[in-house]
Parts: sequence; structure tokens; C-alpha cells
Amino acid sequence: MSGLTSSSFIVITLIPAMVLMIVPMPEYLAYCRPAWVPLVVIFWITQTEIQTVGLIFCWSVGFCMDVVLMDIFGKHALALLLMGMFSIPIRRRLSRSKRLEQMMLIFLFLVVFQVSTLWLDMIMHHNTPGFQWFFISVVSALIWPILSKGLKKWSVLYDE
Repeated sequence: MSGLTSSSFIVITLIPAMVLMIVPMPEYLAYCRPAWVPLVVIFWITQTEIQTVGLIFCWSVGFCMDVVLMDIFGKHALALLLMGMFSIPIRRRLSRSKRLEQMMLIFLFLVVFQVSTLWLDMIMHHNTPGFQWFFISVVSALIWPILSKGLKKWSVLYDE
């Protein structure tokens, strides 16, 4: 099994994403924190076959996010599941698209992820969200080309 599709390598790439998700940042930079875990999940959705990474993978990674963030159990699992439901059917098209088209699709997937988590927060906490979710989606889409190239290069090193 090559490094790019190895289950252990997929888990190894999710660990830094989880760490980057909880690293403390100043309040004014919170708008610039990319959605690392959803980006890595989208990368693996586009790079592997359905047997390796699918909806069950999205669901279980979401539960891990809930545990790491100490958030409502199932909130991120549902959000990643919805994001996966939109991204899995077009995985081949996404992996073969030009960078700009990829970035626009990534932005839309992350908007689905962000809006679904905000919707659940509004139901549970009765608070109204700001526009932070929009900026997070934009920054994440802008980081996508760098992240995808980096993960592909890292997989070559892991395979050796």
C-alpha cells in the first residue's frame, strides 16, 4: 500500500491538524485560523478511494474534533458528515480541477461545514453568529493549494 493511501499515514496527518486547531491564538487573529481538520479531510476524500475515506471516516474524525475541542458531542461529526456528503460525489472532478476551481469548491465545502456548526450552536446556545465563519472559510480556501501540495510531498517521504 502506498504512503498516500495508507491508513496510518492518514491518521498521522490528522494529528497535526488537530493540534493546530487548539493552539492558542490572540483574539484578533482568530478570524485567520484555517479550518485545518476539514481541509485535511477534504484532501483525503479527493486523494483516496471510497473504501478508505468515506462518510464513516468523516463522522469519526468529527467525533474526535468534538472530544479535542470539548464541544457538544456530535456537532463536528454532523458538520463533517454533511461536508463529506457534498464532496464525495465530486471527488474525482475536484482532484482534476484547476487550482482556482478547487479553491472555490473548497470554500463552498467549508461554508457547509461552518454554517452547520453555527446552526447547531444557535440551537443549543441561542446566540447569533458574526462573520468569523466566512473569513475562516476564505483563509482556508486560500491555504488549500499549499496544504495539498505539502501533504502530497509528505506522503512521498512517508512512503520511502
